[in-house]
Parts: sequence; C-alpha cells; structure tokens
Amino acid sequence: MPLSLKLICVTNLFCWMAHVCYSLYFTDFVGEAVFKGDPKATLGSLPQKRYEEGVRFGCWGMAMYSLSCSFYSLAIEYLIRRFRAKTVYVGGLLVYCIGMALMALTRAKLSVIVFSWTAGIMYSTLFTMPYLLVAHYHNASTVSI
Repeated sequence: MPLSLKLICVTNLFCWMAHVCYSLYFTDFVGEAVFKGDPKATLGSLPQKRYEEGVRFGCWGMAMYSLSCSFYSLAIEYLIRRFRAKTVYVGGLLVYCIGMALMALTRAKLSVIVFSWTAGIMYSTLFTMPYLLVAHYHNASTVSI
C-alpha cells in the first residue's frame, strides 16, 4: 500500500475513534462538566437534577451536530472544486479539533451549541473525503490493478 493511502487509513482510524468518543460521551460531558451535575447523586437531589438538565441540553448540541452535517454535506462538493480535496479534508478535521478543544476549555452552554457544529463537519468529512481521495488516487493511474 502506498504511503499516502496508509496515511489516509491511519488518519481515518484516529478520526473515527475521536468521533465515537464524542458521540458516546457528549451528553454526559455536558451534564457533568458544563452543568456541574452528578449522575450518581441521589434521586431528586440538586446535582442529579442538574445532570439531567445537562443531558437534555446536550441533546440540543447533538441536534446542532446533525444539522451541520447535513448542511456541510450539501456544500462539500463545492468546497472540493474551490479548494482541492486534500485542503477540504485537512480543514474539516482541523475545524473539529479546534471546536472540541474550545468546548473543553470554555465549558459553557453557548459553546455546547456553537462548537457542536464542528462535529457535524467532521462526520461529513469522514463519510466522504477518504473515499474521494482513494478514488482520485486510483483514477490518476498511479496504481495498476
């Protein structure tokens, strides 16, 4: 396997690992870190209620993530034509990294809504760009089958 395809595979692996962590633990992060709740608190206590409120609010963040994925998927072909596929691929992943880092640093309600949009950009990037890059690689007659 050529080095460029190996790099795409390794990058895709790490990106999926990051995205699965986001998808599985995002609402828990919002409930605990943003709303300062406690999932193990006694039923009906203030920390437990704050945690539940945070989980519900995190669901709004996940909705923003879904919306951004839809919108970005519609625009990704235009972006590829305008900026090249490699730039769109690296840019999409970089946007996600910056968004998640800022969300972790700020831990504010507004950042949950705003930076969740970056997860949708990465999700759309993960489902399109590696396959487009591999197809382009094979189409460029650099591999003999």
